[in-house]
Amino acid sequence: MGKKKDRLILELSDYADISIEEGSKVTDYLNENYVLEKKKEKKSKRFINKIKELYHKDTVDYYLNNEKKGRYGFVDVAKAIAMIFIFIGHYLTSNIGPFAYSFHLFLFFMASGFFALHMQKDNFFDLIKKLFLRLVIPLFIWSIIAFIVVNLANNNIITKNTIFDFLLNPSDIRPNYWFMPALFSITIIYWLLAKIVKKPWLIVLITFILFLFLGQTKYIFNHNLEILENVPLARWIDPKNFLTYGFWYALGAAAFPLIIKFIENLNSESLKKRLPVKILSYFCIAVSIVLLLHKSNFNIIPKNRYIVSNFIILKGLIIITAVLFFSNILSNSKVLNKIGKHTMIYVGIEFIIRDLIGVTVMQSLNLGVINLYNHIGVVMYSLLNVYLVYKLIDPIDNYFPILNGKLKKG
Repeated sequence: MGKKKDRLILELSDYADISIEEGSKVTDYLNENYVLEKKKEKKSKRFINKIKELYHKDTVDYYLNNEKKGRYGFVDVAKAIAMIFIFIGHYLTSNIGPFAYSFHLFLFFMASGFFALHMQKDNFFDLIKKLFLRLVIPLFIWSIIAFIVVNLANNNIITKNTIFDFLLNPSDIRPNYWFMPALFSITIIYWLLAKIVKKPWLIVLITFILFLFLGQTKYIFNHNLEILENVPLARWIDPKNFLTYGFWYALGAAAFPLIIKFIENLNSESLKKRLPVKILSYFCIAVSIVLLLHKSNFNIIPKNRYIVSNFIILKGLIIITAVLFFSNILSNSKVLNKIGKHTMIYVGIEFIIRDLIGVTVMQSLNLGVINLYNHIGVVMYSLLNVYLVYKLIDPIDNYFPILNGKLKKG
């Protein structure tokens, strides 16, 4: 700094005889040579300071103090789109099944994580009470309904030994019921982890590593944790779900402010803000179409579990970005918003609509069965099921809101 001052004094000696009126020349010189040099010094450190700023902001407390209030229509629409693809994907036919499984579960866990940090305001017992109301109790009731329907449909005799099977393993009643116990355990594990780590993006890194090395790896638990199969309510505390889907839940929690910014930029009047996110969205839409046409399965990808795991995440993120783009466009859709707010009803009643009404009734009326190996047939039949459940939302919401995880209509 001393050398800079000496050089400045020497150069200013040329102006020693200037008049007061010409003093602006000195000011101009200082602005152009001294002040600008200080700005250059700051610019060189801007990136490092930005990283430091983000590091200090990446805390649970900062997220809670700066969270934006209100309900986001695009979130409910995104959940509705994922639910529609769940209906389609359960047939596992044509290109649509593999494509649906490339993102719909990831999007659901991610959307559930959007408000995970808000739960840090609750103590553990309040958290458990909320989860029991939103997940456990409604799923138990749906499991009872499913248990009775399945046994009556198969002319089975319901005995005292089997009537409480739904309490232990709801997914044994209907395979698609596994999702709610998984969400229950993931929510609790994340809540505990966030209390310890306190940095959402660091949790994302931890869950990414867990997914990379342990996620979707069955043999690890076949021997070590086989004892869990004999533990009451084992499906509700199964850690395998967190290893496979905890990353998406954690990513939803940490990235939600960025997603809100993404949506705001999509709707911005400023071309400078709007153009980059639209280009990104169009790119993701184009890639998603390619993934759909190629059954989301590329043989050029080496059969290495770590490369495949990263490819799975990349596919999911690309398709989810495309879904968020369309969710923003459709955010005012009353139908999709309603579906997104009542996903528990869809999870609980899907098989009744699909199997009993869609198949049994059609056969009894000699209408045959829709060709589920036909692309259009799968989509149309799935949308018909979605529509039938949609028509049941209001009666259930009016008289049995607990089936949607609520004590009153809403």
